[in-house]
Amino acid sequence: MYNKILLNAYLANNLGDDLFIRIICEQFKNILFFIIESKPYTNAFETIPNIKICSQKDALEIKFDLQIMIGGSLFMQPRDIHNIHAKYESVTNTRIFLDIPFIIIGANFGPYTEKKHFELYKSWFSTLHDICFRDNQSYDLFKDLPNVRWAPDVIFNYKLQNYIQQHARAVSISCIYNNQRIGLHNYSQKKYFQKLANVSIYYIENGYDIKLASFCTQQGDLLAAYEILKYIPTEYHRRIEILEYNGFNINVFLSSFLNSEYIIGTRFHSVILGWLANIPVFPIIYNIKTYNVLKSYGFEGNYTNIEDIDKCTLNFINQNKINAYCLNCANLVEKANAQFDFLNKIY
Repeated sequence: MYNKILLNAYLANNLGDDLFIRIICEQFKNILFFIIESKPYTNAFETIPNIKICSQKDALEIKFDLQIMIGGSLFMQPRDIHNIHAKYESVTNTRIFLDIPFIIIGANFGPYTEKKHFELYKSWFSTLHDICFRDNQSYDLFKDLPNVRWAPDVIFNYKLQNYIQQHARAVSISCIYNNQRIGLHNYSQKKYFQKLANVSIYYIENGYDIKLASFCTQQGDLLAAYEILKYIPTEYHRRIEILEYNGFNINVFLSSFLNSEYIIGTRFHSVILGWLANIPVFPIIYNIKTYNVLKSYGFEGNYTNIEDIDKCTLNFINQNKINAYCLNCANLVEKANAQFDFLNKIY
């Protein structure tokens, strides 16, 4: 019985990562999860009854039963290949205790180009108790390790009933800012902003409202939304709403974001949430993780790489909406609980 678990996650009020934390706490209400304090971001979890925020110093004094690393893009190769080993040590040093089980939930591997990056992590993975990836491609890299599995993304475990409603005549657009973070494709930010502005104008002129959504202010999404707004005529601004997830407004944010007829999604989890809500989605791939998931989950609609978005016609972008193409998630939802199999065997 694992009563006290140390939970490591990406803490930046990123909607997807925050949902990971909320989902695991909801799934296992009898477990007390400890998160090491990282203000202001950990403030968002203080109202969750089975989360306790603690200092790094206090964590060293607590007798934990298990340590979990939960997250998505945890193992990307750094841009400077000379930093591969330093980044690897930074990641592996999150394992504070060697005398208790350590598991990984919800991750993908890469992108990477250097064999050394792969070999370092494969060696480390072989020492862990359970690793569940979220895409088939990551699994295939390490499937010879007996402790490696894959299951659909953790977010497929989220209960969306509270947000399912009559969809408003609106289009929700998830946007990102090019902050040169690891894994981001090389692309023209100006062309990306201009295309999303042109898309917004197209839908407004066809009677739709627009919602520009920031999933992570810390990574520049909100700045991107306002940059897109600059390319849209002022007289259209009254038809545009800017949605900002801030860590504390998850219900309000999702209720608005998912109250739309179409989602144009750059953020990885904007795509997943759209599928869950049975809303047609046009994915914009900014990282290979999105492409891998489209292929792993059987998506057959239109999509584009972010560097090619300026080449996409409005008709191409709109096609998934015209076809009312929604990925059937029933099988993915059913299988996603396997992300928690290590815990499910105990509880």
